[in-house]
Amino acid sequence: MKKILLLLKCRAAQWLQMQKWFLTWQRSSFQSNSGLIFCRPVFLGLFLLIATNLQAQAPQQFNFQGVARDITGKSIINTTVKLRVTIRKTDPAGASVFQETHDVQTNGAGIFNVAVGSAGGTLAAVDWKSDSYFMQVELDVAGGSDFTDLGATQLLSVPFALSAAEANRLINDDPIVQTGVKDGGAILPSVGNVPKMIWYPRKSAFRAGLSPSWEEALIGEYSFASGWDTEASGRASVAMGNGAKANADNSTAFGTIAKASAGGSIALGVSCEAKGYNSVSIGPNSETNGGYSIAMGFSALTTGNYSVAIGDNTITKARGAVALGSFNTAGDNPDPNVRQPTDRLFQIGRGTAANDRLNAMTILRNGNTGIGSTVLTPEYLLDIGGRPRIRHNGQTAGIHFNTSNNDPDGFVGMKTNDEVGFYLGSWNFWVNRQGNGYLGGNIIQTSDQRLKTNVTSIHHSLSKVIGLQAHHYNWKDATRDQSLQTGLIAQEVEKLFPELVTTDKEGFKAVNYIGLIPHLIESVKELKDQNEEIAVLRKQVAELSNFSKRFEAMEASLKKDANATHATSK
Repeated sequence: MKKILLLLKCRAAQWLQMQKWFLTWQRSSFQSNSGLIFCRPVFLGLFLLIATNLQAQAPQQFNFQGVARDITGKSIINTTVKLRVTIRKTDPAGASVFQETHDVQTNGAGIFNVAVGSAGGTLAAVDWKSDSYFMQVELDVAGGSDFTDLGATQLLSVPFALSAAEANRLINDDPIVQTGVKDGGAILPSVGNVPKMIWYPRKSAFRAGLSPSWEEALIGEYSFASGWDTEASGRASVAMGNGAKANADNSTAFGTIAKASAGGSIALGVSCEAKGYNSVSIGPNSETNGGYSIAMGFSALTTGNYSVAIGDNTITKARGAVALGSFNTAGDNPDPNVRQPTDRLFQIGRGTAANDRLNAMTILRNGNTGIGSTVLTPEYLLDIGGRPRIRHNGQTAGIHFNTSNNDPDGFVGMKTNDEVGFYLGSWNFWVNRQGNGYLGGNIIQTSDQRLKTNVTSIHHSLSKVIGLQAHHYNWKDATRDQSLQTGLIAQEVEKLFPELVTTDKEGFKAVNYIGLIPHLIESVKELKDQNEEIAVLRKQVAELSNFSKRFEAMEASLKKDANATHATSK
């Protein structure tokens, strides 16, 4: 319908032009060789009719209709006249690109019809798109070769409809648009490495741009490709951009040197490639090798099926694995198709380069979770390679423990703002910020003989214990308990009991007070022995004292008897 309206507009414009011809040629005359003046019929009504066929296969002709009249305006009826039609390029006096003559018969109204292009001329040689064209009409009403030039008018629309026929064949450096049905029609000719827009009905494929890959063998059915050096050879594939290639069925490649080489795969970005079936690769240098996998970011890589790698140089190898972040570790070599308990199922990378790959977190398929770069194969449900911190808005930050659904729960954490300890039904042990410990039970230390070797007895502890000096003191550190303290000085203890004193890396010494207990026990035993010896000595002294008294009594008695005898003798 658009073509018809356009041609009708052209017809109206040309009718106005023909009125100008009529006014001009009414006043013209022609001088013959014999000197006689002949008035020529000068009016020729020109009508460009609708093209015979508006389809792409239109014949290389167009209809021309005219009315022959004499000088008085009377129609020349039922007469054979000769018409010469010339098509000139660029302007009315330009070079001739087409010419033919017609013997035409006027009807009872002086009207005649001519099919331009039907009398031996070749309209197919006219490149309608390259320039402007003008049709010159010459007439000999006597039917001879003595033509009168009736002028030239520009061809505006109708003949250019003939160029639609070129869509059915290859024109050098022009778009290629073919008609036909799927799996039928002509095979696409070689298009060369020149800009083209192609509709190829045989494969229901479309191309637009420039590429050496747009040949029959590299065009997939129902495919679409546009840009530079793109290729869509897979069935229902799409390739757009610079060097993008969609080589598999239902694949899509967008970007610069993006490549989708597996069925259903998608590659979006620069130098990215989707090799896995139904995989998606997005971002520069990203690559998917596993089926149903996703690689997104910069140089992200998936090897395992159903895996996901997102970030900067992230890698996933295990089936169903996920990696986020940057430069995660890649030292594992799992089977990409078989699930194993120790597979790295989830990784968060924190590395900075290919030679500095580190993990912030690693979760294995068995659920074991490692926190930190040193825990790549966690052996427990939570394996932390560093110092964790637990916070709570209240005063009881810590960790709860429960082996069943029954109370009491175990808890290790803050008792108050400045106390930390163990809770099992009640607070039984805790330490405050001053370092003081509180125990709600007894200290029981392992002491089984079966666990010990090189057992020897302790001797002479009493003299060492006697050498110890107890002290009162206060701590210099203001953060420690500032109340009066009682204890020993480690340096003094070390001289007598070096095995009970330890020194830390900063040189500070500490005393094993519990280790003094055995020495105190032995000291008590030594005191007991001494007491027993003293008791024996005391007994002996008492016996000697008693003997001395008896001896003195006997001595006194003897002396008395002696004195009595001496007195009697006198």
